[in-house]
Amino acid sequence: MGLELVQRYRVTTTCPTAKDASASREHIEERTLLTYNLLLAHSARRESIVYPARDLVSIKCADEPCKDADRCPIRAGETFAIDDDALSKRECTVEPNVALVSGADGEALSRLMGSQRVVVTVARDGTAGARAVYTVASVDQFDLVVPAPDDDDNGRGVYRVTVQPGALQRNDPIKYRESDALTVDGDETGATYTGLTYDAILRPRGPFGFPCQGECVRVYVTASTTLTGFRFPANPSTLETSSDPTSYQVVPPRLGLLAVLEPWDYADAANPIPLNLALAAGANFVDFSREDVRFSAVAGLMAQLPVLKDETGQLGASLALGVLWENDLRGRNAFLTTVGLNIGSIFSPPTK
Repeated sequence: MGLELVQRYRVTTTCPTAKDASASREHIEERTLLTYNLLLAHSARRESIVYPARDLVSIKCADEPCKDADRCPIRAGETFAIDDDALSKRECTVEPNVALVSGADGEALSRLMGSQRVVVTVARDGTAGARAVYTVASVDQFDLVVPAPDDDDNGRGVYRVTVQPGALQRNDPIKYRESDALTVDGDETGATYTGLTYDAILRPRGPFGFPCQGECVRVYVTASTTLTGFRFPANPSTLETSSDPTSYQVVPPRLGLLAVLEPWDYADAANPIPLNLALAAGANFVDFSREDVRFSAVAGLMAQLPVLKDETGQLGASLALGVLWENDLRGRNAFLTTVGLNIGSIFSPPTK
């Protein structure tokens, strides 16, 4: 007599030559996650079976918006965006994966596996990390707080969270069945169940991030250094001779300030659109070729290639290709194509 934990999921198959969607077909497939012998478990009686945290737990953070059901709750191997103080406020917890452990199946699995020792570990650069050990009486009903490092004010970057079966102390009231027993090393067992370990990454949004999960936007201010480009048509006030062409003009090196609105995935800390396309608007005010101050308003579309990232997101730099509209504030409009360097990204969320 055995117990199987099975995951069912829907598969849609579409014929590439079909003219309409009615040619697509759906069917249900199953994947067996766990198989246990109930007779063996019954004979073990008070002995527990080591808990496969990798598949059966998830992390949930309170009040987190989530439009994508595949990202809520946080499953093994995934990355999730959180508020900077979510761990210090004890808002993130380890819970059963309700998609797999619920109802009668969850109760049967809990009776089979018995009490568990579960260790939740948090690692973050710049900190000593944090570790909490919990005793779980029922694997289908628990709520374990993800601990914050004591020195989290010095932390940098993401939180790396690990959930795994805990090492048992000598004379521990929890007993694993003999086939699952760990080798005792001193006062604790030293073996690690790597195949059963749950890992996830929690990424702080930073003080300027929007409360989004997945694809959203970020807004920041950057110093725009135009290296070269073309203006169509030429600006008559900057022509040097009567023989200079009037239909186009080479744009000299200039300095300006731009506000940028960029699509942003807060979980991945990246722009999900190819070429990192973004909208920009601002002003140019220094003309290096003439060593003069010349104001003009600009707005348009930019493609960016990041060349520098920092953990705070404030000091990034990108090579930028711009397609912009310009007004010289004297009533003259022009179309610009530019190549330049955007230096800094003030008010940006973290980019790594």
